[in-house]
Amino acid sequence: MITFLYFCCIEIALIYLLNVPKEFFKKYLIVCLLSNSLINAIASTLLLQDVLFLEVICFFLFYFLDRNITEILFYLSFSLVIKDIVLLLPFYEAISFIVFMIIIALMIYIKHFYPIDNQNMYWGLLMLISISTLCVYHILYYDFLDVLGVNRNLIILITLVLTIIFSYYLFFRYTKLYHEQQLLNQAVNYFKNDQQNYAFIEKKNNELNKLKHDLKYEYLQMKEYVKRKEFETVNQMIDQKVASLDQEEMIITSGNKLFDAFVNMKLEQLKLEHITPTMIVSIQDISFIDDEHLNIIISYLFDIAMNCIQNNELEIKAIQDECVFEIAIFISQGIENIDRVKYDTLKLILKRYQGSIKIIHENQNINISLLIPVSR
Repeated sequence: MITFLYFCCIEIALIYLLNVPKEFFKKYLIVCLLSNSLINAIASTLLLQDVLFLEVICFFLFYFLDRNITEILFYLSFSLVIKDIVLLLPFYEAISFIVFMIIIALMIYIKHFYPIDNQNMYWGLLMLISISTLCVYHILYYDFLDVLGVNRNLIILITLVLTIIFSYYLFFRYTKLYHEQQLLNQAVNYFKNDQQNYAFIEKKNNELNKLKHDLKYEYLQMKEYVKRKEFETVNQMIDQKVASLDQEEMIITSGNKLFDAFVNMKLEQLKLEHITPTMIVSIQDISFIDDEHLNIIISYLFDIAMNCIQNNELEIKAIQDECVFEIAIFISQGIENIDRVKYDTLKLILKRYQGSIKIIHENQNINISLLIPVSR
C-alpha cells in the first residue's frame, strides 16, 4: 500500500514537472492507477517495482507527450531515488512519506522558479546521475546486504546521499561554467557579426576622405591668395575653418585608436537619442585588455547606462593611472533598469582581469563604476 502511495505522489508531481495538458489527464490517471495496482500485485521486490514503474510511465509519457526522453527519465529516476532513500530513514512510514512529499514539492518549486535550459545535454547528464544513483542503491541493497552487516541501512543511506551531493555539485558546477562560456561566446559572436560597427567605420572613412578632399582644395585656394598677397582673405578662411571645427560633433581622441573607435560609435548612438554626455577621458596603455573584450565592455556599459537615463543627463569619466583603469558613469535622476544578461556578461569578462563593476542607486541618481587593475 505504501508503495502505491509513493508512485501516486510521483505521478502527480510529473503533471507539474512535465506540464501535462489537461486533455491528457483522464488517460494519464487511468494508466497510473492500473500500473500502480499491477506493480503492487505482481512485483515482489523493490528492484522489480522500480524497474516496472520506470518503464511503464516513461513509455506512456514519451509516447503521448512531446518531451525529451532524457527529461522524463530524469524526473522518474530522481523521484525513485528519493523514495528509496526516505524508506531507509529510521522513521515511521507516515513520516517518511511526508519527508518524500516535501522533497518532491521542493523539486517542483525549483523547476518553476529556476527552469533548466531544455537541452538534451542537460537532461542527459541529469538522467545519468539519477539512474546511476538508483543502480548504486539496488546493487548495495541486493548484493552487499550481508556484507554491510547490521548498519547496512545507514551505510547505504550515507553512500547514496554523498553520491547525490557530489554528482549534482559536479553537474551544477559544469552547468555554471557552460552557461558563462555561452554568454561570452554570444557576446563575441554578436560583435563579430554586428553590421553597425562596420557601418560606423565606413561612415568615418567617408568623412575622412571628404575632409582630405576639402583640405586639398582649400590649401590650393590659400596658395593662390598668398601669391596674390591677399593675406586678409587667407586669415578669414582660417578663422572660418577654426569656427567650423568648434561646431563639430564630439569626438573622443584619447590616443588609443580602438578605445576611441568603440566610444565614438556609442556616442553616435547617444546623439540619435539626443543625449550629449559630459566626457572626461585620460587613458594611457590598455593593450592588456583583449580587443573583443574591450568592445564588449564599452558597448555593454553604455547600453546599461542608456537604459537607466530619464532626463538625458549623463557624465562619463574614463581614466587610467599606474594602478587601475576606471570607467565611471553618473546618471542624474535615473531609473534602475539593468539588463541582467549584459550585466552578467560584463562581470564574467571583468573576472578574467580581476576587475569589478558596481551599480549604486542613491537619491534618484545612479553611479556605475567599472574597475580593472592595470597589468604590469
